[in-house]
Amino acid sequence: MSNTPRGRPRSESTRVAILTAARDLLIEIGWDALSIEQIAIRAGVSKQTVYRWWRTKGDVVAEGIVEGTISFFTITVADSADIASDLKSTLSAMSTALTAPGVDPLRRALIAAAAANEEVALRQHDLLVAPVREGLKQRLARAVVSGELKPGTDVDTMVDALVGAIFHRITNARATGGDVSEGLADLILYGAATGTGPTTHSS
Repeated sequence: MSNTPRGRPRSESTRVAILTAARDLLIEIGWDALSIEQIAIRAGVSKQTVYRWWRTKGDVVAEGIVEGTISFFTITVADSADIASDLKSTLSAMSTALTAPGVDPLRRALIAAAAANEEVALRQHDLLVAPVREGLKQRLARAVVSGELKPGTDVDTMVDALVGAIFHRITNARATGGDVSEGLADLILYGAATGTGPTTHSS
């Protein structure tokens, strides 16, 4: 994240201007082309000002994510008496947020930033992915308690399958089709096999 400030305290207006500049440039030119110099120019400050507070462009982006300046979705997991409806609603909200007009350049830039910078990846996961994942886990766990799902259901694996499938389709240029939330929720909840459970094969 940011370095411990050296010299005079950070100006809040300058800090916000730098984070906003980083966000706007991510959308316009992407992660690979982004540089401290460009951030400084866009924010109307010197490179030294940026370097006084952050070591790298990754640190700037990471703080922007933490502060909420750089973000593209906030999802609240639906919680009614119907687990199928809640999963479909939540997954659809994720898909919609991730594909909303104007989001694509920032989403692609953040994916590239996460691949190149561990701190950015950690911040993205902690602030964007983890809350949705935890919310889904808790909702599925309540469905087990209420009897909507069978006892012993592996909710962690269900969450990984649900969230992973959505992100795969959003980030994979070869994925086709529209919103798959309803079909995905049905598949995870009800499966595709015609049998009643796993079959043990003996050699």
